[in-house]
Amino acid sequence: MKLTNKTQNRIVVLFIAFLMNGISLFAANTATQLKFTTQPTGSSIGTSLGGVVVQLADRYGSNVFSGGTVINISLNKAGGFGGVTNATTDAGGKATFNNLTVNLPGNGYALLATASGLTGASSHSFNVAKGNATVTVTSATNNLIYGQSITFTATVTAVAPATNAPTGTITFKDGAATLGSASLNAAGQAAFSTKKLSATNATHTITATYGGSANYSNSASGNFLQPVGKLALTVSGITASNKIYDASTTATLNVSKAALKIVIAGDVVILNTSAAKAAFASKTVGAGKTVNVSGLAIAGTSAGNYTLTQPMATANITARSLSVKATGANKVYDGTTAANVTLADNHVAGDLLADGYTNAVFANKNAGTNILITVSGLAIAGTDAANYVLTSTNTTTTANITQAVLTVSAGNLSRPYATMNPPLVAVYSGFVPGESKTNSNLLGVPVLATPATTNSAAGSYPITISKGTLVSTNYSLIFSNGTLTVTPAATAAQLTTTINPALTNQSVTFTATVAPLTATIFPLNGTVQFKCNGTNKLGNAVSLTAGQATLTELAGSLGKGNVIITAEYSDPIGNFSASSNALSQTIVTPTAPPPAPPCKMSLTPAFAGGKVTANLSGTAGTTYIIQASTDFVHWTYIATNIADTNGLVSLIDSNAAAFPKRFYRAYSP
Repeated sequence: MKLTNKTQNRIVVLFIAFLMNGISLFAANTATQLKFTTQPTGSSIGTSLGGVVVQLADRYGSNVFSGGTVINISLNKAGGFGGVTNATTDAGGKATFNNLTVNLPGNGYALLATASGLTGASSHSFNVAKGNATVTVTSATNNLIYGQSITFTATVTAVAPATNAPTGTITFKDGAATLGSASLNAAGQAAFSTKKLSATNATHTITATYGGSANYSNSASGNFLQPVGKLALTVSGITASNKIYDASTTATLNVSKAALKIVIAGDVVILNTSAAKAAFASKTVGAGKTVNVSGLAIAGTSAGNYTLTQPMATANITARSLSVKATGANKVYDGTTAANVTLADNHVAGDLLADGYTNAVFANKNAGTNILITVSGLAIAGTDAANYVLTSTNTTTTANITQAVLTVSAGNLSRPYATMNPPLVAVYSGFVPGESKTNSNLLGVPVLATPATTNSAAGSYPITISKGTLVSTNYSLIFSNGTLTVTPAATAAQLTTTINPALTNQSVTFTATVAPLTATIFPLNGTVQFKCNGTNKLGNAVSLTAGQATLTELAGSLGKGNVIITAEYSDPIGNFSASSNALSQTIVTPTAPPPAPPCKMSLTPAFAGGKVTANLSGTAGTTYIIQASTDFVHWTYIATNIADTNGLVSLIDSNAAAFPKRFYRAYSP
């Protein structure tokens, strides 16, 4: 019987089933079985199979929406199944499995879903591939030297999500050449040791290849660069020869017993000494000095794996004998045996060496040629001096001592005019210190002469000098003339006056007496110029007569009060020196002036030929004193004249040209 109801657009069908053992009643939408609504995806080991979904279904395969049913998942065969294998359905009747994995590769895998009281389900078939692994290579050292053993370690690591430890074999290669193989241990590592890496190539490219396993695919490492250094070889049996200092570092080697050390057994390496050379560490003298060797080389089929360390040796450099020669320097006689020499030696060119000496002396002090010089205290100095040893500290040479120049001069002399010549003398200059005419080997006397006589005028006269009987071994004589100077004879002047004081209307006579200070054989000649107050000449110069000169003047013409009268002597020829003297003359004006006749002075001056001429009108027969002034204060006497019968007085001023202007006056004394 079949009943149908509609509830919320859902048709519920009731079935009555007739079973052999009874009658059962099923309602539609009741879960009776399981089904996979989302199938697992194939992958590699350890990789999630995706979000697998199992659905509750009724007997007709329709989804049943019912939560709370526990569903279990399993694998149809052994495969290292992992993840959460049970889940409870949600309200929609679904159970979701998100982290299921298979850890063994294989084909034909299927998932089985079961639940209590329900018919189970099987998923679609799927495959699981092998997992991937990476390979890395390391070495125990990065400073490998040829001949040393080195261990390379390959590490194989599973690529996530695979987690099983890889197993299998690693093959190690140097470039394309296989070095060997090793099995992975439980930690996924394989180690391989070798001594076969050559140093011909400085760097080797090492790789490790993983052969794979049931769970993992094969793979290879990247290139690992392994540097290999060459093995340093040393040399024994080389010696260096001692030498005498030669300013170079060159050394001589003995290589007859030279041999290589530390060559690895079986290698073919040959020592080549054909280009060997050596040098001392420095050129200087010393014992056990280091000798650096170079130019040694290696050859042979195994030579590329080696470097050669150039050896060192030791040897002595002994001092070089040094001979010092002296060359004497000629000198001018100096009264001593002291000598100067220059030194030369046989040192190696380029060395810095200075020769010196303590003392050098001539065999005697006198002038001569090829005089023996003894040099003592030879010594050497300088940067390279320590590399030499003197053959002797003394030596000899020769040199000349030439005559010193001795100047023999006529001594310069002087005397006054009209006196006897002084004795002529020789003056010597150029004697060496400590010598003179009396203690040198200068012998004899020179000849001296002069043309000057007693009556020679004042002036200069030569004094000649010649060798005469002079002779000397040590001096070369040169002669120098001198001069005899005849000077003007010195004089002294005396001045006297006849009246002092004198009235203005009195005549005064001044007398100058001039005499030589030294007795002369000739009398004085010359003139005396009388002056008033220093500058006003009193007439013309007066010639000496018997050593005297006189001048008479009206006292009033000289001025008033005290005036200075000067007498100045001079010799125009120049044989007598000038001299002068002065005195103070007092002029007194009478207390009662004499009566002056009335006069009228009329000047009509004229200037010609440097003179001023004029006439004045006065009283006939009257005496007039004529004076001149430039400032109306100071008056100078010009002349004393008497008016003629017509009362005219003449005025002549011969000195007018010496003044820019002049005023004239006349008065009767």
